[in-house]
Amino acid sequence: MKYPYAVCLVFLLLFAYFAPVPATRELNLSAHTRSSTRVVDSVTTKRLLRAHISGKEEGTEQEEQRGISINVPSLEKISKIFTSSKTTELKGKLMADEALDSAFETLKLSNMRISSHDFVETKMVAKLLSSRNFKVWSQHAVKINKEDPYGAMLTTLTNVFGEKNVAIMILVGKLSRNSRDVAKKLEKAQFYKWYVVDKYKTADEVFTNVLNADRNTIHGYAREKAIWGDYFKYIMDTVMKY
Repeated sequence: MKYPYAVCLVFLLLFAYFAPVPATRELNLSAHTRSSTRVVDSVTTKRLLRAHISGKEEGTEQEEQRGISINVPSLEKISKIFTSSKTTELKGKLMADEALDSAFETLKLSNMRISSHDFVETKMVAKLLSSRNFKVWSQHAVKINKEDPYGAMLTTLTNVFGEKNVAIMILVGKLSRNSRDVAKKLEKAQFYKWYVVDKYKTADEVFTNVLNADRNTIHGYAREKAIWGDYFKYIMDTVMKY
């Protein structure tokens, strides 16, 4: 009798194990699934909302940048008008046939220093040569002396600052981007004067007579040596050309 009893017990255990899932369990699983779906939907919605807001902010920023870029030309235009007005005002101070020396004084260029403690300063020279007043003065030089305006300007500068200081002024003026062009043109006029008018056929003559330096100790004069080298090159180029 024990064996039928044991068989029944095993049968009951197997039935309990493989019985269908109760409805309550199915409901719980369904509820959990719906909850998970709502969480996913919520997260997706938030992400889309953030992307939309971010897109609007980027669009607004781009519009603001476009607005700024639109306003920049108008500011530049105002600046050009102001500059043109100041230039016209300076030109109005000069008489049509006013001599360059007088025009230099009228435009207050003689008040602008180029040296400190007898040392020609690069920044001071650049400030003078790139100033609006100097540009107006150079335009006046072209107007009244069409044949050799830079030669005439060189004469006035020499009368005001002295020949050696002008030579150094031209040298350091070439170091600044704002004054380089005019300095090179003045240098050309100066070298022509030395070679053709003053008859300085060697760089040593300029080193001694204009720069007042001892040729035997040339390496002790950095700026004077640089001018000597530039003039030596000018002489060689001139000789080779002719």
